Amino acid sequence: MSKSISITSPSEVVSLKLESAGNGDKIGGKLDLSIFNSAKSIRVSNLDITELGEISGLSFLETIDASNNKITNISNNFNVPASITNFNLNKNNLTETDIERILSAFVNTYGNVSAISPKPIIDISQFGNAVPNTAGLVHKDTLIANGWDVKYNPGDYVLSSDALSVTEGGPNLVINISRTVSDIADDTLVGYTVTGIDANDVAQSLSGSFTITDNVGSATFSIANDFGTDNYLEGESFVMTLNSPHNATSISIPIIDTTPAPYQFISFASREEGSVTFNITLSTTTGTTVPDNTQVGYTISGIQDADIAENLSGNFTLTNNTGTIPITVLSDADTEENETLTITLNAPYGAVSKDIRIFDQ
Repeated sequence: MSKSISITSPSEVVSLKLESAGNGDKIGGKLDLSIFNSAKSIRVSNLDITELGEISGLSFLETIDASNNKITNISNNFNVPASITNFNLNKNNLTETDIERILSAFVNTYGNVSAISPKPIIDISQFGNAVPNTAGLVHKDTLIANGWDVKYNPGDYVLSSDALSVTEGGPNLVINISRTVSDIADDTLVGYTVTGIDANDVAQSLSGSFTITDNVGSATFSIANDFGTDNYLEGESFVMTLNSPHNATSISIPIIDTTPAPYQFISFASREEGSVTFNITLSTTTGTTVPDNTQVGYTISGIQDADIAENLSGNFTLTNNTGTIPITVLSDADTEENETLTITLNAPYGAVSKDIRIFDQ
């Protein structure tokens, strides 16, 4: 099967036929275009190239546009003419190794890259023009630091989850991984580390690996209901970070704590107006102890300042795991509907509250 390369000279477009050597549609090796020594640019289209090697013979060649083909790897002896100012291999099936070989070829061809003017444009991005900080691309910093316009994106991983949060002892947490570029072989292992929680908070190990199949993978975690040993409302999050060199990729999932609140109210259910004082008692729950003189803040709502003699906020001071505050309900001359006095503990114990009905007299 034959494929073609269009070569644009200042006055004409010439089509060069390339015959495959018994390799289906795949073409590889050296492209010697010396007969077109006045050409300014070449456009390679609709080619499936297994190994792109030496491009030579065009001393005046300025542009090579081989984007949107199916170039699957770059030869380790790849080189380019020294006259190139625009090289486009965007949206081919390139790996990080391929990209590094291209960058290396330009550094080797031009030598003192800082002396080149105009600076060549090298577009070998997969999808978009991002320039990631990838350690494997050792020539990237040299070219960019000297003003070259290097556009590439070898792809990276993305972590996701259908869950916005996960509850202790609740349904399993599933973390998914995918690639932004489809260039990873099946059974590739990508390591991860989990932080933000303790080893006893999850049934699985805090480190492991995804197995990539068809550019995706997943890992399942069971968050333990450990309220017998942990602190109330720890504010934990399940944080997964991929191991180097992908350690810029992470995901954080808040954990909803199911540990019972350590305090409870003991008081009457209702009271009447009339300068009557009653006590509200706060105690720790069964099995919970706190040091004497522990301060626990509270806020009263549902009534006005003038309805009671005390402030609408304050602290319980606990001794022997209990604390008591007085509440004096004042009478007034207004006829009004019955009210509900609500006392609520301050954060992080805001789920602990008590309603007391106040009957108008």
